[in-house]
Order: sequence, then structure tokens, then C-alpha cells
Amino acid sequence: MRYSRQYPDFFIIGAQRSGTTSLYEYLRQHPQLFLSPHKETHFFSRDRVRLDNDLVIHSEKEYLKLFAAHRHTQLLGEASPSYLWHPEVAQRIFAKQPRAKIIAILREPIARAFSQYRMDLADGLPMISFYDLITQDYARHDQVYATGHLYVELGLYATQLERYLKVFRCENILVLNFDDLRIHTRATLKRVAKFLEIEPTAFDAIRMFRVHNRNAIPHSKYARQLLPYRSFRQMYRALVPLKWRRSLREYIFDTQPDVVLDARSREFLRAIYSPDIKKLENMCQISFAEWAQA
Repeated sequence: MRYSRQYPDFFIIGAQRSGTTSLYEYLRQHPQLFLSPHKETHFFSRDRVRLDNDLVIHSEKEYLKLFAAHRHTQLLGEASPSYLWHPEVAQRIFAKQPRAKIIAILREPIARAFSQYRMDLADGLPMISFYDLITQDYARHDQVYATGHLYVELGLYATQLERYLKVFRCENILVLNFDDLRIHTRATLKRVAKFLEIEPTAFDAIRMFRVHNRNAIPHSKYARQLLPYRSFRQMYRALVPLKWRRSLREYIFDTQPDVVLDARSREFLRAIYSPDIKKLENMCQISFAEWAQA
């Protein structure tokens, strides 16, 4: 049943580069769900998110308008991976929708951080070694959710989930593993269906063959020079229809790995993440034993 006539009934809160886009695309195919057509609204975290201006949701009115086309029988949802990291979002969501259901999908944190690095290279981040980037970024005090930020912090899941457990009931929080969504997709979606109290069999008919939000790095030197400029990115999105952009991506970007995670970076991150993973396992009563092998 619906809880509010305005705000979403459920939120996919992150983590970034952990399958939130795939989960969003799967859920929006379910007839009992209506997800915001603007993926990653960052509405509740916008004070510490740096986006291109054309991607920003500026007001509550603009945010609520995203859900105006839903049917009365549908549950409303949205997906913004900054919500897991931002220290005040749990309280902000609770203030508007205290019975909201929260879905967090997590990925082994070292792999997550490296995937973010490759994504940021695609967004025009100047070439810098992963080790130099994470060590410099971890020491910063002006952190915002943006390209080139939070490589280490976004993987400290226990600290972040603890904020939600303090305000929401345990039964209103579902924690998923990225690898389960990738390998056991339908079974994971049926867990989500049970959690949201919707018909699980509807997931049997949805499309699952597409890889969403795959890492890609521009192989053209001209693309690498232009992508850092927000004005260029905004003009490109305004002038080129989405279906054309998807086709052009095949020519502009190379989806084959051309950067490799080095041992020094792995050890630096492992020392930071190991205590947090143990805390996460105790908190959620879930084993992440396979992460120890990363």
C-alpha cells in the first residue's frame, strides 16, 4: 500500500558503482512500480553534490513533479547513490516519509573504488595514477559528491548504513550484494519484490540482457579534451537525443579495460576497509567473506 501521496515509497540509496543503475532499470519495468524518470535526482543530498546544471533538481516542486505521471496503484521510487554517503539524508528522508523502504546495494569496496576511478576517467578526469588519486583524495577536507572525490569514503558502508538504522526500522532496510544482482539476478529481484510487497512473478518477463552503466574510457584525444567542460556536456545532452548518444558511445568510448588495479593501491584500501567490513557483517548479519579475497 502507498504511504504518502507525494514522496517516494522506497529509495535505492547506493552505493555508487554497485549496480544501482541496473537495479533501477529492472525495477522500473515492474507494472506495480513507478520510478522517477530522472535517475539520480540527488534531491535530498543536493547541498553536497556537484552536478552539471542541467542535471540538478532545484526545488521540491520540481522533484515531486517527477512522480506526477504514476498510476494510483503504483509504488513510487527513486535511485540516488549519494544518499548512502551523505551524513544527513537518512534524517531528511525520514522527515518526509518515515515509513519509506530503503534499498542499499553494496559492492566489494576496493573494486567499487577502482570502478569509480575508471568512470571518472570517462568523464574527463585528467590522467593520474589510481594510487596518487586515492591517497590525495582521502586527505581532503572539502569533500563533495562529484568527479574526482570520495574514492575511499564511499566504500565505508557500515558507517553509512548505521545512520539509516538509527532512524528507520530494521525491517524497512534491505541490503543487497552487487554480485548477487549480477549473477543471480532474478532471485535477487524476487527478494526485492518480497521486501516491497509486490508481485514477484512480474520479474520473470522483464528484459535482463543489457549491461547498464558499463565502465568506458574515451579513446579519442578530442573527447578527452572536451569532456571536462560542463558547458560542452550540457550542450551535447541538449542537442543529441538519448538514443543517438547511446549509439555514438560505441564510437567515442572504449569499454575494454586499459588501466589495472595495482597492488599498492589494493593494500592501502584493504587496511582501511577491513575493520568496516567486519562491522558491516555484524550490523547486517550478512557474510561478506568473499570480499576478503579481493
